[in-house]
Amino acid sequence: TNPWTMGLLTLGTALLAAFAVRESRFAAPAFDVRVFTLPVVAAASLVLFAAYVAFMGVLFLVTIELQDIAGVGPIAYGLVLAPMSVAYWLFSRVGARAAHAGRARQAIGWGLAAVFASFAVPAMAPATVVWTLPALILMGIGNGLLVPVAAALVLNALPDRVLGTSSALSVVARFFGGAVGVAIIASAVASADTLETGLTWGYRAGAGTVAVLSAAAVRSRAHEMLAIG
Repeated sequence: TNPWTMGLLTLGTALLAAFAVRESRFAAPAFDVRVFTLPVVAAASLVLFAAYVAFMGVLFLVTIELQDIAGVGPIAYGLVLAPMSVAYWLFSRVGARAAHAGRARQAIGWGLAAVFASFAVPAMAPATVVWTLPALILMGIGNGLLVPVAAALVLNALPDRVLGTSSALSVVARFFGGAVGVAIIASAVASADTLETGLTWGYRAGAGTVAVLSAAAVRSRAHEMLAIG
């Protein structure tokens, strides 16, 4: 509710809207906003957005849990992150193979379920490091399934004339999701009376955000996410 915060958010929204209107008037825009009228592009972009809400959001919460509550040092913290990286690597291969076999929708469905669980599982219990590793692994599994498949869907859905837009779009969706996700989750953490309660609220906020984005992807006719080939 800080006036400066609300003012900057309003200004940013207005500038983004003005950019979209201006770009829509050019035959060869720098960023063709009309690509969002394609159901597959809209749904896949929401999926990428949700994937990085989980990626950045879970890392934000886990960092607080391990360093501020458990007092874990930087080397041990890095080791805790290793299983997440392995899970991401393994399941990115699983997701790519599923997509090429015509099961892109299944890969995305399981991926969204995993990133939702990466928030929901720790949110069901008081803030404790017991849930840290499972949350990281679930997030790695979910992102491994989601990111390669959704990014490929965006690339395949758009014509070659907007190849620059299509390649940039997946990057913008991911990191915009990370920025918004951390902002929402950090606000939830900061609004609590204690750090432990704030972490629980943060996980709940992340789960709610992913659930809303998943529902929006479905309403964007995500069933049209066909096989990649």
